[in-house]
Amino acid sequence: MNYSFLNNTISKIAFQSLLFGGVWMLIPLIFNDLEFGQYNFYRGLKILAGVTLIIGINIKWLLPKFYLKNKGVLYILAGITLLIIVAIVFDWLIDPYLKMMRPETQNRPKRTTAWNLIKEINHIMPFILAFVGSALIEISIFANRKMKEAMALQNEKLETEMKLLKSQINPHFLFNALNNIYSLSYLKPEKTPENLLKLSGMLRYMLYECNDKKVPLSKEIVYLENFVDLKLLKDSRGMKVVIDLQGHDSQLQIAPMLLIPFVENAFKHSHVEDLENGWIKIELTVKGSKINFQVVNSSPPKSYKKDSVGGIGLPNVKRQLSLIYPKKHQLNIQSDEAIYSVNLEIDLL
Repeated sequence: MNYSFLNNTISKIAFQSLLFGGVWMLIPLIFNDLEFGQYNFYRGLKILAGVTLIIGINIKWLLPKFYLKNKGVLYILAGITLLIIVAIVFDWLIDPYLKMMRPETQNRPKRTTAWNLIKEINHIMPFILAFVGSALIEISIFANRKMKEAMALQNEKLETEMKLLKSQINPHFLFNALNNIYSLSYLKPEKTPENLLKLSGMLRYMLYECNDKKVPLSKEIVYLENFVDLKLLKDSRGMKVVIDLQGHDSQLQIAPMLLIPFVENAFKHSHVEDLENGWIKIELTVKGSKINFQVVNSSPPKSYKKDSVGGIGLPNVKRQLSLIYPKKHQLNIQSDEAIYSVNLEIDLL
């Protein structure tokens, strides 16, 4: 048996019973009606017992079996039936014994039908308020719990999706970096140790620091610079690449691996190996909490066939932007026969 649930239910019934039933026991005190103390005391106990029964049945059975299962009509009918039964038992059967404590009520002249109707409504009103009040409290608790569960599920879903996106991106970067080191070992072997350290830093960044939701902007910039350096070593004649990255001393935090896909895309599609026609310009500026990241590159001739490997970076980074910086970023991509440009603005706070 789930005793914690049972104790929780009993506590809720007791609290709500005192909330809705205890008020009726205090009414004589409020209006200074203490002449018939015994009568008021037992009448208050009667109301408290009826209220407790209604709240208990409503919380334990009616709400879970009908309302929370989208059976609203059955819930209302069951509630009305419960109120009628309790009213009959606690008013029409017990009240005559209570009236014996106030003999003067036996000799009163008969009241009109309207008066008697008002009197009966007054008698059943505590039970109606208890039924409606307990329903509203339980529904609000249920709705609040479902909202928290939905938020937790959404956060878990986003976190899982982000991990999936990163797992798709990282192997792609690693593949390209290893290719660059391989080419470097043939072209300039004396610089291999230096650039192996750069690759080591890149791998450390990807495997460890990228597990955090946010990283210092300065570390993302260093990663970009190392990536570009390894790419430039592929051709000893010197490719036309201009890079100007501000923000090394910035205290801003950014989602990891967010900028590199645009740079990788530029190297992949600009045909920068064509030393006469290919070129890339990379620029990052920081103003307050906002960064502006711009990557512009040449567009290759239509006859140029791009490498079929990879190509998953940009769709993933767009998805990451929508998840991490909703309504706080602006991505503008333009392309024509000569130029392909990316302009990304992000408010990092």
